[in-house]
Amino acid sequence: MSIKTFTALLFTLSAAVANAALQDLGNITRDTDTGLDWLDVTETRGLSYNQVMAQMGPGGTYEGWRYATTAELDQLIINFGYTAINSCAGTHLHCDPAIPGDSLVIESFIKTMGDTWDAYADILSGPYDTTSDGAGWTQGLIDGNNSSGASGTDYAMIADSEHVIRGNGAFGGDADDIVNTAYGSLTFDQTSGYIGSFLVKSTAPEIAFNIPIPSLWLVFLLLIMARIARSTSRG
Repeated sequence: MSIKTFTALLFTLSAAVANAALQDLGNITRDTDTGLDWLDVTETRGLSYNQVMAQMGPGGTYEGWRYATTAELDQLIINFGYTAINSCAGTHLHCDPAIPGDSLVIESFIKTMGDTWDAYADILSGPYDTTSDGAGWTQGLIDGNNSSGASGTDYAMIADSEHVIRGNGAFGGDADDIVNTAYGSLTFDQTSGYIGSFLVKSTAPEIAFNIPIPSLWLVFLLLIMARIARSTSRG
């Protein structure tokens, strides 16, 4: 292997390591870039802002968690690999209401963070279900600020909206994708069966510096390649 080839492979693998900031830990997504853990939105689906807040105290279901800010959610979306299309009013970065085609980044976000539409549709056993290779949407409340100035809190929507007819599996439709961190708002006591909450907490110090498992394999490969390159150059 030539030094030039080795350098190219080293760059490719290094880029892969750099993009391994997000770890799916079951009902928690860890962002090692920001040091935040994100609770799957389906864990709070159907609860109001006030109901979630009431469970954040000592002994509560969401003890240690807090509501994510719009800026934190914007950054998470970026870390998933999504690039904003429109220039938004206000301070949020994502306001793309009609994205044609299918985006694997959007589908990955929904499947990782929790598909609130699919969870609600399964409970209702209604006429539609998400496709096996697509996703519905993730909708969640954010940090208690209403961008319209009214009393209440914004919610974000990241949507894929691919669905089939429940029962026979026939294709039911695929609307344009949506990525919007200020898609709408609810009052503090209002609930929706397909809206949860975006909750975060700082990564626990004792595991904050764990290397993602995929990165360990890449580091191992880099060491082997470096050894091969040195042996080749000596020969």
